[in-house]
Amino acid sequence: MNIGLVAGITSTVPTYGHGASERLILSLAEHLDSWGHKVIIYCSKNSETLYKSSNCVVHSIPFDSSEWQMSEIIHVSNAYFTALQDKIDIIHNHTRSGLVMHYQCEIPIIHTLHSVTDFGDPPYYNFIHGIKAESLVLVSKNQVEILGHPENVNCIYNSSDFPRHNNSRHRQDYLLFVGRICENKGTHIAIESARATNHKLLIAGEVFLGDLTYFREKIEPELDDQIEYIGPIDGKEKISIFQKAKALLMPIQWEEPFGIVVLESITSGTPVIAFRRGAMAELIKDGINGFLVDNLDEMIKKIHEVDHIDADSCVATLKDDFTTLTMSRQYLSAYNRILGIR
Repeated sequence: MNIGLVAGITSTVPTYGHGASERLILSLAEHLDSWGHKVIIYCSKNSETLYKSSNCVVHSIPFDSSEWQMSEIIHVSNAYFTALQDKIDIIHNHTRSGLVMHYQCEIPIIHTLHSVTDFGDPPYYNFIHGIKAESLVLVSKNQVEILGHPENVNCIYNSSDFPRHNNSRHRQDYLLFVGRICENKGTHIAIESARATNHKLLIAGEVFLGDLTYFREKIEPELDDQIEYIGPIDGKEKISIFQKAKALLMPIQWEEPFGIVVLESITSGTPVIAFRRGAMAELIKDGINGFLVDNLDEMIKKIHEVDHIDADSCVATLKDDFTTLTMSRQYLSAYNRILGIR
């Protein structure tokens, strides 16, 4: 099978720092390639693949517009057109623009909705419901419930092959926030929680242009010896920071579709304290690998209790549902269903 994977334009493949979906795309491509399929990744310029194979290649598609939404539309249009020339059998789209352009694609296509949870917008909601359920992939049961789609919609969890904790792990006394620095992620609430419990807080993540005012008004004035912004993290640095943290804070202010950082934290043996929204209840086993809370006061209380959760208990809650191998097998089954392959 010739498979085209369409990535977004905000991160390269592989990605460094922000870009969880780009990491998933690369892992998916590697598994598909190992099973004998030809894979082409259509992604942003300056991308490359660390996985060297004649069957797994990257097409870095340039774009000229400086406006993000128009840039992604141009990027996806080029990807869909190039896929025709590449004789692709099925396209797996990971962008919002690619979903909107569903009917402009002449190749069988499947879309993963990584970040789409605002289904309250009637035109967009109706558009999604006009697409056959088997052509959509949602990444959590909560997302399926919000969309209210027929039962035959694909629900495939995101995944992580983050290194598991080992006996050399020594938990320190700092709290951790990892993710995009924005109001929806609740970075300011993580700061309030750290202040109230007299803990150091490390804030790791990117500040996008649209969130710059939020960062300058609500985050930057709070930075000091106790509240430290360390920017994007990846690789060995990310593993070390996760493994040494007392807890990961997820005071999310929206219906988070999944939350790969939660998996990364639990895999590291570090418990997660999260607001009870989005897919958090599908990832966090209350009192075993973290805590689910409903407000700031509850988060503060659970920070004082989190030392009772040990690293082994965290890792023991993980199942094969969350490995890249399981995810890739499920996607291949979805491709086969769309193409009528048994």
